[in-house]
Amino acid sequence: MERNVGGVERIASLALAGLLGYLGYRRSGRAMRAGMMLLGASLAGRGATGRCPVYRAANIDTSTGGLPMLGSGRRELAVEQAVTVNRDRQDLYQTWRKLEDLPRILRHVESVQVTDGGQRSHWIARGPLGATVEWDAEISDDRPGECIAWRSLPGAPLENEGFVRFSDAPPGRGSQVELKLCYRAAGAGSLGPLLRKVSEHEIREDLRHFKQWMEAGEVATTEGQPAARRAKATKSETEDRPRPRGSEMKRVRPSAIAQATAQEGGL
Repeated sequence: MERNVGGVERIASLALAGLLGYLGYRRSGRAMRAGMMLLGASLAGRGATGRCPVYRAANIDTSTGGLPMLGSGRRELAVEQAVTVNRDRQDLYQTWRKLEDLPRILRHVESVQVTDGGQRSHWIARGPLGATVEWDAEISDDRPGECIAWRSLPGAPLENEGFVRFSDAPPGRGSQVELKLCYRAAGAGSLGPLLRKVSEHEIREDLRHFKQWMEAGEVATTEGQPAARRAKATKSETEDRPRPRGSEMKRVRPSAIAQATAQEGGL
């Protein structure tokens, strides 16, 4: 595992480890002493090696001086997902080959402008809070019905490459679409602005929408129906709505109820 803890944090971890070790030694309770000593040993290892498994699991890297925030120092991201679409792979290839339509598939891509006869393109990606990043890319592999691969040109602020591969699915199930995206921050930058837009979950959802688009011609959405519940009927609509005859209740006068009660008492 590569280092993912900055120098200041390493010193703080060693100091805290020493403090916990001292306090643990002074404790009389055996369980409390063991717990503090174990935590101190963990912090000591974190400070000595500069490696933190918890940071690694949360994609946190402060080794370059970043703050301990999710993705604050992450400089490389790779995402790979696949989906089965009930369409011929040649049709799917034609859709992906229209690079200017990729924003309809990949939601973190804001626009793609094709140049140089379709071999080169200008990309704009969208991050959280309106942040954007731009780069130029070129087609590195193009096999109709099989594969499309692209990569950023030298000097891009966000180095990246990706491919989409098409293959036959089991008979009667259409085609298999495999997508892989790789992003690397150039220089001392980080991928923080894109991390919340490019993830396994987001790309999986993008491919699911692509599947719906190819198979049904549209993407199902609940936009405008946040709770997916039917709107409450107005009073006029309720009054105008016909009632089932079997559910009607007969109105009984209070005097009739009293009379029936008196008769039953006489029995």
